[in-house]
Amino acid sequence: MSKVKFIEMSEVMNKTNETKKLRKRLIELEKEKAERDANERLKELQVYYRLGQLVDAEENNLPAILRKLTSNIVQGWQYPSLAYARVVLDDFDFKTSNYRENGAWVQRASIFVNGIESGYLEIGYTYEIQQITLEPFLNDERSLLNGIAERIGRIAERIDAKTNLEYQLKFQKMVAEISSDFVQANVANIDEIILRMLQKLGSFFDVDRTYVFFFDNNYEIFSNTHEWCSLGTPSVKETMQQFKIDSIPWWKQQILNEKSINVPDIEKLPSEAATEKEIFRQQQIKSLLTVPIVTRERITGFFGFDAVRSYKSWNHYQVGFLKVLANIVADAYVKVDAEAKVKESEEKYRLITENASDVIWSLDVKTMRFTYISPAIKLLRGITPEEAMNETLQQAVTPDSFLKVQKALEVNLGHFINNTIENDFYIDEIQQPCNDGSVIWVEISTRFRYDKNGNIEVVGVSRNIEERKRMEHEIDENTIRLRELNATKDKFFSIISHDLKSPFNSIMGMSRLLVEEAEATGDKLMADYSKIIYDSSEKAMNLLTNLLEWSRAQTGRLNFNPHKFSLSVVVANVVSLLSNEAGLKHISIKNNISQQVKCYADEAILNTVLRNLVSNAIKFSYTNGIIEISSKNEGDAIIVSVSDTGVGLSEKVQKALFRIDQNISTKGTYNEEGTGLGLLLCYELVGKHGGRIWVESDEGKGSTFSFSIPLG
Repeated sequence: MSKVKFIEMSEVMNKTNETKKLRKRLIELEKEKAERDANERLKELQVYYRLGQLVDAEENNLPAILRKLTSNIVQGWQYPSLAYARVVLDDFDFKTSNYRENGAWVQRASIFVNGIESGYLEIGYTYEIQQITLEPFLNDERSLLNGIAERIGRIAERIDAKTNLEYQLKFQKMVAEISSDFVQANVANIDEIILRMLQKLGSFFDVDRTYVFFFDNNYEIFSNTHEWCSLGTPSVKETMQQFKIDSIPWWKQQILNEKSINVPDIEKLPSEAATEKEIFRQQQIKSLLTVPIVTRERITGFFGFDAVRSYKSWNHYQVGFLKVLANIVADAYVKVDAEAKVKESEEKYRLITENASDVIWSLDVKTMRFTYISPAIKLLRGITPEEAMNETLQQAVTPDSFLKVQKALEVNLGHFINNTIENDFYIDEIQQPCNDGSVIWVEISTRFRYDKNGNIEVVGVSRNIEERKRMEHEIDENTIRLRELNATKDKFFSIISHDLKSPFNSIMGMSRLLVEEAEATGDKLMADYSKIIYDSSEKAMNLLTNLLEWSRAQTGRLNFNPHKFSLSVVVANVVSLLSNEAGLKHISIKNNISQQVKCYADEAILNTVLRNLVSNAIKFSYTNGIIEISSKNEGDAIIVSVSDTGVGLSEKVQKALFRIDQNISTKGTYNEEGTGLGLLLCYELVGKHGGRIWVESDEGKGSTFSFSIPLG
């Protein structure tokens, strides 16, 4: 074998040996890793095992489980001697003795309870190990961290559920007892029942003071109405009377917004509750809880709990339980309040019934016997309630009234049973016999209803109407007399209309002919006498015309035919008619109304109104006076005015115008006589158009009479 070949063989052998050594080392490393991994898995399993043992040993004691778990959990990590742990859950916070606020390589996992993040699990090292250059936490260790956090959450959920279930069972039993008490609540025992409830709640929740407060109707003050204190706890009830709610604004806002106030530590109250904090300090309160009492959708008060000896916290389950109790208290108060009002109402109606002058009674429809009659029957019929109740319905009324009552009962009872009743009350008039043998008229007001036993009864009120009946009889007699008088009056006016107007027309016609004849022959004396006859006849005719027009207006027989026409034309006709009368006093009449002015009225009636007003203006104007007739629009109406420069009217006379009960007849400037009937007629005729009439006058300076009529 050559030397070269020998060397090559040696190298091959060396490499083979190195390969074997390397393979052996790899096997050893893999074995070491497997052993290390096995040890890590073992440590993890041991952590889970110890956690299971803790749960079994402590059962429902969550704080003990968390405290012991904190000290044992570090055994599951690579360097347990350097590791520390911390568990935070709700109000609990447990740490190992070597915990550092700013440790090395800190890892956290959130703890969820019922889907809510409620705390966390923290693992870290007290300092960094320089030899470790890679990540100090293995993936499996991170899984262990998350797994333990998840198990803590499940343990808390299970303990919470079990605790709450036990709580619910105990609480439900207590609520059942309290509810049973409140079922029996009334005005007399409600205070005692509330105090019993407060004592049970205080013992159940292990607090030092329980209480109830109520607000006044305006939410201005509140008072401590009921209180229970544990042995050795001082009462504060007397100091909490008529307390002004505005003095504690933070508290007021919470309660009036129907919020429960849960304060585990009063020192942690917000800054805006500084006043409330000081009050609680004075009462030595460490923790408290209040729950609003709501009745009829209105805050009426609250009840609460004070912890004085030690701090106390209430979870949302407990607060929920207490809201249930608040509803029970609220319902009880509504019930008691209603019963108190019913009792007060019953007492009030009893007093009214027994002292009323009207008779109140009830009648059982089935037996047709009276079941109640008030004492006022003595005033009505002169018999006692006992005597009246011994009577049958037939004995209590006259025979004719009994038939009337029977028929009404039959008809109205059918409506009531068939639920087709038309009126709540039925009113009728009957006659009843009295103890002295007389018979009186009585008005009865009745209604049907079911009594407490489900039987139909009639409830009624009887009232003496003898005086009213007497007055009705007098009214009937007066009505007959009035009809006769009206017929006589109508006959009288008919005579005036038909039998007097014709002679006056003849007298006026003949006297007019005499005037013309005397003026033609130059017989001055005859002309003067004839003129006097004509003027007197004309005045009498005008009075007669006004009287007939006023009579027709009063009796509703006045023809009213409104239409659209020119106001200026009617005024011109009136001016022409009265021009001779105005000419005797040299009075000028001016028609200032434009021909374009239209109105909507009865032309004949308007003519009468204007004739009377212009005639009055002539009567009360001085010689050479001026009368002006004008108009103006005002909304949907025309205001027509007749102004003169005459004597004017005093305030006393102005107030008496247009009134039939006042006699205001005055003489004109030529001593013309008048009756005042013309202005009354104007008042009626203008009112027929829906208008009004008024006067403006200064004594010695003239007058202006105005009236309104619809615009054309």
